[in-house]
Parts: sequence; C-alpha cells; structure tokens
Amino acid sequence: MDNAETVGNYFMNQLKQFPAIKQVRGKGLMIGAELFTNTAREVTLKCLERGLLVNNTSENTLRFLPPLIVSKKRC
Repeated sequence: MDNAETVGNYFMNQLKQFPAIKQVRGKGLMIGAELFTNTAREVTLKCLERGLLVNNTSENTLRFLPPLIVSKKRC
C-alpha cells in the first residue's frame, strides 16, 4: 500500500506537467486525468498503439490503473 501511495503521487505529479491535462485526481494508483478537450478516445487509441493500456471514462477523462507493484522507473 505504501508503494501505491508513493508511486501514485509521483505519477499524478508527472501527469500535471502535460499542458493538455486540465486536472489530475486520484487515490494511490487509481488516477484520472481530465483533458481540456473532448479527445480522450483519440488519446486512448494512440496510447494503445504504443503499448500503453489506458481507458477513457468520458469524452475528456482518461483513467490509469497501473499494477500495484509498478515503480517510479516505469511511470
């Protein structure tokens, strides 16, 4: 659980640096990123093409659920 909190906070801080992201919220490694535009589906498909499994929960929100054993190196 400590790893999930530590890496989750790190991951959320990294996501906040992207100019297309309006807001980042979450708890531990359950993370949502709200985009300024309604392009979440397109972003999800581009991520999938690059081997990153992400899903969109609405037109402008991405959801990240990495495994609990993920490290900062992999974020």
